[in-house]
Amino acid sequence: MMSSCMMEAVPLFVRMVTGKSLIRKTFIVILLAVCVMTKLVLWWISNNAELLLPANTAFVGGRTRERRIKQDDKHLINAEGIRHDGRHLVDVGRSMPALVADNTDNSSKTNYSSNSPPAVINATTSETIDESCLKWCRRGDGAKPPYYVVAVLLVRIYYADKAKLTTREMIQWLQYLRYIGVEHVYVYDAYVNKKESQRSVLKMFIDDDYVTYIDWSHKAYPYSIRGTQVAAYQDCINKWGRDSVWQAAIDIDEYPFSVNDTRENFLPRILKQFDNPDSEVAEVTMQNYLFLGKPLNDTKHPLLIDRLWRRTKRHANALVKPIYKPTRLRGAQVHHNYIRNGVSINLPDKLLRMNHYWGARLQNWGDDTKEILDKTTQDSSMEVIVNEIQRCEACLGQDSLYSKRWH
Repeated sequence: MMSSCMMEAVPLFVRMVTGKSLIRKTFIVILLAVCVMTKLVLWWISNNAELLLPANTAFVGGRTRERRIKQDDKHLINAEGIRHDGRHLVDVGRSMPALVADNTDNSSKTNYSSNSPPAVINATTSETIDESCLKWCRRGDGAKPPYYVVAVLLVRIYYADKAKLTTREMIQWLQYLRYIGVEHVYVYDAYVNKKESQRSVLKMFIDDDYVTYIDWSHKAYPYSIRGTQVAAYQDCINKWGRDSVWQAAIDIDEYPFSVNDTRENFLPRILKQFDNPDSEVAEVTMQNYLFLGKPLNDTKHPLLIDRLWRRTKRHANALVKPIYKPTRLRGAQVHHNYIRNGVSINLPDKLLRMNHYWGARLQNWGDDTKEILDKTTQDSSMEVIVNEIQRCEACLGQDSLYSKRWH
């Protein structure tokens, strides 16, 4: 379309230069402007398509086609799960009874009117590491591939970030991944200037063989979903895809969480349900639950997951995040990968969901509004893990886990 448009515009441009009619010249200038603007819009969409994906829209079978999901559709993304088989969506909730083990809602044990924190154990100031903490807080130290489950992170930490996601939050996120059972993390550092580089802060994780650091600054600017984010995920698959059974592509404000199982190492326990040699599952996706509202004071509540205790009453949109078997993919994407062999399923939210700590984004970073309070509910189900991470803070030292910094 663009090429034919330009081909027609070229001779018209020549006629404009040689022609005498002012109306003709004006018309041709407008035509040229429309062609140029169309090209720019198409380029932007190709690089930012994920930003345009609205709620209740799903990628089908890893292809670029989209399918609108009506609220009354029997294939609605819900707690029963959805299977993507390459052509259409198939309801698999009835065929996966083992995945919906416990529908007891433990998310509202305490009644709060706003982001009031549940009672938590005071963090210890002792440098002695409790033996029970060592089961998870040094997970991955000295480990070599093959791994069972790993994570890949594209990150840029910078001072002007309104969400206030600093180096501190990245370190907390890494410790959380250790708790849930992730054995290794590939960190793609998309810094724009050298002062933003996270290499020095991650040194302790790199030295312990828990983090592989990748300098991604050459892809950081200008940022695009395809050229920066997806390119990082694809690079990880290409280089290390055979070093693990599963990979998870998530951000530092996205926390995989299970309502049914909050014990350490819960993620491998869930994923092993899909390791049967006959299993068609190549990818599982976590539904997106936004934790919203004005965060609690980050001096008194330095852990990100201890600052926000209100979440959307159901998954916020179709922007799920995937955990996938890299050897069964033919290409990376942000929400649903292109699958070469197998199917993708949305997991029941009780089994595994994504706690997405968005904070005050939807209220322009101000105080809580009635709209935010109405669309959210108090959720204290994370407090068991908050307590455990605080109890085991000596694994990294208090400064490492709690000190606010950007590099």
